[in-house]
Amino acid sequence: MHDLFNITDNIFGGHDITGTDGHELVHTQPNIMGGTDTFNSHDQLIDHSTSNIFGGENHFDSTGHEFASTHQNVFGGQDLIGSDGLTIGHTAPNVLGGENLTNPAGQVVAETFGGPNDFHLRFFK
Repeated sequence: MHDLFNITDNIFGGHDITGTDGHELVHTQPNIMGGTDTFNSHDQLIDHSTSNIFGGENHFDSTGHEFASTHQNVFGGQDLIGSDGLTIGHTAPNVLGGENLTNPAGQVVAETFGGPNDFHLRFFK
């Protein structure tokens, strides 16, 4: 298995996500609305999230258009819903201490696992 990226804590209380070559892909930081702002490597805002009443977050692009939201599900994870109201996928805890991402048909398409100092993401075909 090969790592696709690395995630480390940053001084803003968020995370820096870098490629395996060390080049920054995106970084995050908390926002004043209780969510998270995500910036690309040129410090341009690409995602702004706010908490919602369903225990998840609403995600907005840089123009303020909502493109997705998350909601808590009965599996202890989140349901990811597109702006059209259709389900994109679901997360649920897995036996590796991470989460599985399943598509609307229930097929596992990705999983995460790792400890406090390492994080792994694996996609399935």
